[in-house]
Amino acid sequence: EDIAAFLNREVLSSLPADVRKFLFSIAPLRTLSAELIRAATGYDEAEHYFSLLLHINAFIIPLDRSHTWYRLHALFREYLLKESRKLASSASREQTLIKAAGWCEKEGYWREAIEYALDANAGETASAILERSAADFVRDRGDMLQYITWVEVLRQNRVALGWETEYWYAWALVLRRRYANARSEISRLSRRIEQSAVDTPEESSLRTLNRRVDITHVCLAIFSDDLSDA
Repeated sequence: EDIAAFLNREVLSSLPADVRKFLFSIAPLRTLSAELIRAATGYDEAEHYFSLLLHINAFIIPLDRSHTWYRLHALFREYLLKESRKLASSASREQTLIKAAGWCEKEGYWREAIEYALDANAGETASAILERSAADFVRDRGDMLQYITWVEVLRQNRVALGWETEYWYAWALVLRRRYANARSEISRLSRRIEQSAVDTPEESSLRTLNRRVDITHVCLAIFSDDLSDA
């Protein structure tokens, strides 16, 4: 409470109303750039506000040498988030986060896109982004633990997952050496494919997916030294 009072007295109260409004609007964003802010909040004068806030040293920290990306100081951001909830509806905040997720995905910031979608409680949006980026996280980046966490969060929230998401989840479990979980997941996914592949427009693609799952099964058997199964 003392810190909140200090921030309100020494920082926010001295700022023009439009600058305070700007600060409240960017509080939901984990990191900041002028382009992201424009896309997420609609502020066309993001550079102007950035320059002003940096000039007065308003707890904005640069993250790169080119001074393109910034973040708010954690305590300051926490205070702004708390105050912004009194001034704006949760729907408005969620809309900002969804727009941020869309911009991040378009620019290739997959991790940030998924996190923003989850922050917005937009499970279907997060699932769709994860479906398009699954191979990138597991195969290309090797970021299995984060990927597994996202999938399990979405499942806990009963969000439907796409085929690629499910397939790469099985691989992530194999590569993290969670062999029992991987074996269960591969069996479940194989059954789901077989049940869905009959007389459907996607029958051919599902049978191809089933072969990919078979290969994952073989690799699991080899990694777990079950050569007879392999």
